[in-house]
Amino acid sequence: MSLLEKVTNLAVLATCVAVGGDALHRHFVESRAPSPYQVGERLKDTPGLALSRAGRTLIIMTASTCHFCDDSMPFMRKLTGLAEQVGTRVVGVSVEDQATNGAYLRGHGVSVDAVIPLKDNGLRAQPTPTLLLVRKDGTVISAWRGKLDNAGEQKVFSAIEGTV
Repeated sequence: MSLLEKVTNLAVLATCVAVGGDALHRHFVESRAPSPYQVGERLKDTPGLALSRAGRTLIIMTASTCHFCDDSMPFMRKLTGLAEQVGTRVVGVSVEDQATNGAYLRGHGVSVDAVIPLKDNGLRAQPTPTLLLVRKDGTVISAWRGKLDNAGEQKVFSAIEGTV
């Protein structure tokens, strides 16, 4: 194989790695995959969700085994602090048991008003962090999925502040 062929093969390989890496980054880190919940969809209220207790509720779905959830914890900590300031109730939800999820959130300094199991509250599970902003009647105002980039985080902050 000539030097030119080797250089060309190396250039093609580097291009494939760059393009593939960018696609993986957009899919998994920025998580542009759609949320399993659509704006305008109505969630069934349950005693655990208790959506009628506040004008708006932020539902945070996480799992202690999810590395995207781990990576999102500094954002979640700021987000739940902002939610408390503006009077938005926060509910932590997980496929894990309540004690495990509660300890996970507390361990990262994420303050929630309640921790409930996913399976008993009619919610759909996701293998990555999912955020739902919901009105007291169960209507989904906004939905996000995955580890968000800075622009995505700012959109969530704006929605919690009520500026979008």
